[in-house]
Amino acid sequence: MNVPAAILSVALAAGAGVAITALGGSARPDLAAQELSLQPGADPARIAALYTEALRRDSANPYRWTDLGEALARDRKLPAARYCFERALALNRRLPQIWLRDANFRFETGEIDAALSSAAHVLLTVPDYDAVLFNYFDQMIADPSKVMATIGKDRRAAVSYTSHLSATGQVDDARIAWRHVLKSGFADKRLAASYIDSLLRARRYAAAKADWTEFAGAPEDPPNAVFNGGFERDPSGSALDWRIEPSNQFETAIDGAISHNGKRSLRVQFLATGNVYYANVLESVIVPPGVYELSAWVRTSGITTDEGPRLEVFDQEAPARLDVRTEPFRGTRDWTLVSQEFRSPAATSLIAVRVIRMPSAKFDNRIQGTLWVDSVRLVLK
Repeated sequence: MNVPAAILSVALAAGAGVAITALGGSARPDLAAQELSLQPGADPARIAALYTEALRRDSANPYRWTDLGEALARDRKLPAARYCFERALALNRRLPQIWLRDANFRFETGEIDAALSSAAHVLLTVPDYDAVLFNYFDQMIADPSKVMATIGKDRRAAVSYTSHLSATGQVDDARIAWRHVLKSGFADKRLAASYIDSLLRARRYAAAKADWTEFAGAPEDPPNAVFNGGFERDPSGSALDWRIEPSNQFETAIDGAISHNGKRSLRVQFLATGNVYYANVLESVIVPPGVYELSAWVRTSGITTDEGPRLEVFDQEAPARLDVRTEPFRGTRDWTLVSQEFRSPAATSLIAVRVIRMPSAKFDNRIQGTLWVDSVRLVLK
């Protein structure tokens, strides 16, 4: 018998006597141990004794081994605790809770490789404990590539970990994880959108532009800085693509029947529901300073009120630095090329191109009618 086993053998014998004396041999010792552990100043040796008796009664149950292992760890009997967790893993029947408890113990004792191994078993089995384990990774594992080397072959786990890094603003680590999922073919539009958003929030504009281009492909209409300017692709949800926010006051959709170029255009239909503010179609664009021309082909049908929709460009970080708009589109007219020249100042890095309609100050202000937009271009002159 090795040393941990010998220590545990003594604990089993001593613990059984203590527990039986305390319980009268009738109550469940595991429940008694749980109740005792909630009491301030409870004796860790007594808790371990109760869990020892529970293990004696059900020694093939991996939960009983982890219960005792945790109790012995609290009592600073680490060799015996480690032995308990080894036995629990040997008896485990693909129960994620057992791997999770072993991972907790290994992280707390600084056994990082063993902890990561058990954590990986959990992540590859169920998604329930992602947040708990990723929090451990954040604190205990400095290199995300080490995590990816362990869980990276599983799409769900790899994507979830990348999403976590993006959501928590760990952009350098997120970029390492992103490159792994991209190379593995796991990246999708939803993950790309959240990842690019995290880079933009951190003002990592060059990285965002490079990684978005690698994912989405080279510009279709160089030197146009607007991605998907002809609306020929379904919007991906990324900030560097068109984002369309729905509303019950108007309808915004991709129109596959009417276009100026290609097969599709953007259609905005106002429903005469009121004097609405509209800013529901927007794309972020990363630009160097300089003089630009924004242009698009626009068609209207029955647009009412003095305040029609327009195209707008503004600095997303500080609109006071840059905010220009075209003239409003009103009435009915066939496809017309509209353009607006502007200077992007040196301090501006991220602009937005959007369709906007400001509320009217007139009495007759319930806007209705339809707008189509196609071939949106932003070109450095």
